[in-house]
Amino acid sequence: MTRDSEGAVDTEADPAVMAFIRSTRNAPVLPRVGPFALLFTEQTRLRFLNYAIPDDGADPDDSVLDSLVAAFRAADRTPRVEFLPSVAPALESRLTARGWTVEDRLPLMTCTPRTVRDVQTPDGIVIESPSDDLSLLEMARLQHDIFGDPEPADDRTVTRLRGSLSNGGRALIGRETETDTIVGAA
Repeated sequence: MTRDSEGAVDTEADPAVMAFIRSTRNAPVLPRVGPFALLFTEQTRLRFLNYAIPDDGADPDDSVLDSLVAAFRAADRTPRVEFLPSVAPALESRLTARGWTVEDRLPLMTCTPRTVRDVQTPDGIVIESPSDDLSLLEMARLQHDIFGDPEPADDRTVTRLRGSLSNGGRALIGRETETDTIVGAA
């Protein structure tokens, strides 16, 4: 869910965003519990890299939610679901009725044909794709620091990122031209 320039809620892109998330996470081959694909990252317990992705329209009953929690416990991960409420309208109330809490409502950076506009790169910054393992490691270190990942960024992290890129994932870094320091990553 995004807000347009006037502050109105715009959910036009939400189904496409969830479809993109499912495709980049290889949801069709992930383990499943009911309408949920389970993304467990072996290298880290960081909650942002371990979560369930619901199918559009997911409306699980209590037994499915019990099984979902059990799957997270078996993987030694905190039960989490990441989704946009507009694509599974009944899901949030099902989860909160079972004691789950809304952790955060993050603004999405989506762009629809109606809202697209040119944005200039800030002076002194170059935007590029990370081209080597050192750039991927620097990118990961920045992201680990920003997101509070308790695991250090290391060769395993670079391997995971390389795998993601090989499977169609994308990465961009913002590099300060004067110092050659990575100052942003996505």
